[in-house]
Amino acid sequence: MKNKNLSTKSLVEAALLSVLIVIATAANLYLPFFEFVGVVVVPLIVSILFIRHDLKVTIMAVICSFICIILIGNVWAAFVFIFLDFLPGVALGYCIKNKKTGIYTLLITAIAYIIGITLAFILANKFIFTVDFNALVEEAVKTYNSKMKTVFEQYKQLGLREDKILELQNRMPKLTKELILYTLPGYMMVTTMIFSFLNYIVATNILDKLNIQVRKIEKFTTWHIDNKIAAITIGLMAIGVIMKSKQIPGGQYIIYTVYIVGGFIFFVAGLSLMVYLLKERYKISKSMLILIIILTFIFNVSSIYFIMGIIDSITNLRKLMGNFQGNK
Repeated sequence: MKNKNLSTKSLVEAALLSVLIVIATAANLYLPFFEFVGVVVVPLIVSILFIRHDLKVTIMAVICSFICIILIGNVWAAFVFIFLDFLPGVALGYCIKNKKTGIYTLLITAIAYIIGITLAFILANKFIFTVDFNALVEEAVKTYNSKMKTVFEQYKQLGLREDKILELQNRMPKLTKELILYTLPGYMMVTTMIFSFLNYIVATNILDKLNIQVRKIEKFTTWHIDNKIAAITIGLMAIGVIMKSKQIPGGQYIIYTVYIVGGFIFFVAGLSLMVYLLKERYKISKSMLILIIILTFIFNVSSIYFIMGIIDSITNLRKLMGNFQGNK
């Protein structure tokens, strides 16, 4: 009888959460500015299902949600839910349920997002929109270049000198089909990292209210990139350069992906070091700290964070500073 009651309770809760999934997905489909709901909230509901019950109950609830989404939306929206909400939600729920570290959870959730995005793209390209991806990229490049040409013509009509217009043109990035294809994997990885982080932050706050223990992410001022990761990054970049020099397919993709992802993680690590120095070492107030960080972006000197991240990865400056003070 007890097992039957527990089973009934699980089914009722799963049904209620399925309703929430359908409502959140409908909001994402039909209400403007609700994309955040689809990216963060829906995977969180799936993860709560997995944590409080098991994979079997979660799959049952997801199947019900899938059918309801088809009825209120369309087949494409239902498959997007499966790929971009179910996979990351289960990954997040699995890591939290098994008490994995914050970094491990972010990594696994990001991988789930990448798999989901890839599957959604393949489905859309082959069966739903039947649009050639290369043609789509070429059209995007053509539209961008046409808009930029119009902007520069307007500058010319406003009386801006030819040399200034030429200087602006040289500063603007040259968008090409090849550049989009080379940079797409890297930007996709960075985007999934950000989505994973948002998911984890929201999940931590909500699950804490549900009395579900979640391992907290370390304080931002302690974020540090291990020197092994720096070595792997340099090694991958070297492999990409060698492949490119020998005209082996994939070399350009590796170079751009490592450059974008490595640049992002070292930038964040460097920003963490800067916050540590200003906040912990020099005891600067929070408002002044924010002002200084904003000014570095306004005056275009924020690239220093990337350099600081690399230096910190090699030397572990925060640990060295502690040792100089006589701390362990």
